Amino acid sequence: MDYDQIRQQIAAHIRESGRSVRSVAHAAGMKQPTLQRVLSGEIRQTSLENLRAIAVALGKHPDTYVVTSSPSVTKRVDSYPAVPVLSALSLPRWLAGENVSKQEELACPTTHGDRTFALRTTGDSMQSQSGISCPAGSIVFADPDRAAASGDIVVAQISSGEIVVKQLVEDAGRRFLRSLNSSYPLIGSPFQVLARVIAVHQAV
Repeated sequence: MDYDQIRQQIAAHIRESGRSVRSVAHAAGMKQPTLQRVLSGEIRQTSLENLRAIAVALGKHPDTYVVTSSPSVTKRVDSYPAVPVLSALSLPRWLAGENVSKQEELACPTTHGDRTFALRTTGDSMQSQSGISCPAGSIVFADPDRAAASGDIVVAQISSGEIVVKQLVEDAGRRFLRSLNSSYPLIGSPFQVLARVIAVHQAV
């Protein structure tokens, strides 16, 4: 797969996700004009880190767009440090800086902050037939130090105290939490966004 095929695949995946280039760029930690130049072919050299960040932002395997023999790859990125897998009960205490029991640790597939954690999803509210999907049992990696924008998948705490994984949506100045499964209703304020999801390992 050459570079033109890679950028065409990225563009196709963005269309399938129903998200804007701006939203994907934000989730990947890139500037919107930079991603647009990648998609147009104006940028002919893209680092492994950027390719992996774009893939993760779109809910794909980090190496979806990586071809090791491609001349467009200009930087080698080694594996990133492992992060704790937390339960919904222990997450608030972890974010408060308390010592909590960790179920296990997993390697995060992308760059992340020191407070990044992983959660296992439950139920089918975030399962979708197209684009990003988080079936029950998936692992989401979330970074509390990454700002979340409309369209991002987030870990949030709703008014009942429950910890949920949802898509953040902003409309006319109001914020909602949306399930990827359309059979579930929107969740309105009040809620608190705890972290932005930066990678997803889908359950098989």
